[in-house]
Amino acid sequence: MLQQERLGELGDGQRVASTARSESAAELLCAEMSVDGLPMDRAVAEGIIAGFVGRRPSTEAEAAEQRARRDAEVLRHAPARVEVDLRSPGQVKSLLSRIGVEVPDTRAWRCGRFGTRTR
Repeated sequence: MLQQERLGELGDGQRVASTARSESAAELLCAEMSVDGLPMDRAVAEGIIAGFVGRRPSTEAEAAEQRARRDAEVLRHAPARVEVDLRSPGQVKSLLSRIGVEVPDTRAWRCGRFGTRTR
């Protein structure tokens, strides 16, 4: 009751009360999800991910082949005979520096500004 009275003091009572209820519901949902997680169908989630990055490899050899194929697509833009482990932030930063791109780090959100992902 006290909350409703204070909300009424803020002006447009209906709109303020509606906002307070939706914020309370969102906070409750966040609290529940932090304990129980987000319910989802694993097969559906894997299908969504596969649509962006391809299907999950079934063997380590297949995973290595997929990595090599993705690496080759990136490294074709690098100077000739350059060997870089694209999973090493330091090596990627050095490669970028060699081609004239100076970045303080190789975080995806920062490097994403220099190009667009395709897939």
